[in-house]
Amino acid sequence: DGLISFPLAIIGFFCVPGTPYKCYSIWLTDDEIRLARRRLKLANITPPSENPPNFLDKAVWKKVLSTWKVYVLTLLSIGCWNNSTTAGSGYILWLKSLKRYSIPEVNDLSIIAPLIGILLLIICCRGADAFRSRSGAIICFSIINFISTLILLIWDVSEAAKWFGFSILYSGWASASVIYSWCNDILRKDPQERAISFILLYSFSQSTSIWVTKLAWPTVDAPRYTVGYGVTLGFVFFLMLTTFITLYYYKREERKSARENGIVLYNSKTGDIPDEVQRYLNSKAEIS
Repeated sequence: DGLISFPLAIIGFFCVPGTPYKCYSIWLTDDEIRLARRRLKLANITPPSENPPNFLDKAVWKKVLSTWKVYVLTLLSIGCWNNSTTAGSGYILWLKSLKRYSIPEVNDLSIIAPLIGILLLIICCRGADAFRSRSGAIICFSIINFISTLILLIWDVSEAAKWFGFSILYSGWASASVIYSWCNDILRKDPQERAISFILLYSFSQSTSIWVTKLAWPTVDAPRYTVGYGVTLGFVFFLMLTTFITLYYYKREERKSARENGIVLYNSKTGDIPDEVQRYLNSKAEIS
């Protein structure tokens, strides 16, 4: 594990292209770089400034700590880091407890859950893009995760049901990419705020996962982790709750900045059409 990090670091140095505004890619063309910059502008993503404020600048921290984003997104991240039953390694210990598989066979069978997890991750990300709903993807896969965790919490079920529950246990991680892309979108307008907020939400969420794993998943409870699966089930509900809270604040924020995103909100039923909308409709009529 240690040795493989060195070639990966070297490969990453040459392959990671940087950012669209400071791109040093060895394979992207100038037109592709300009396309990437255009997409950032269309998405209303503020590029990093040439002279960013100091990390310890009081004004920056005041701005970060005075908005809802860092608090709500930290709670969302805590739910993300603690809603998976993979922390206890219950799947492998359950396979060993059956006393019918050799060590090589246990190693082979232990790959089933991660492989299905990769498939679930792809489906979750593609679904969020296809239906343009990150929150919907998170909730859907939280429901799948809920089913898996509930089966393992009950435990006194058929062996086939346990196989099913363990096979889809990585559904708890499937929405992680969607969650953090959503956080990145919410924090897109201020690069400094985004950097500080990500530091805070990662720090708090990862620190909670350390002590939750120690307290809820003691190895002596294996293979039936009643406390572990119960705590994880609570975090599944916590993630769904914080997803709805994040969606509420996200929509409220987007409505406030709709014009900045090139969107004009109005009530068409009242017939009160803003001037800019009327000019747009007139221009379309002239063209037709």
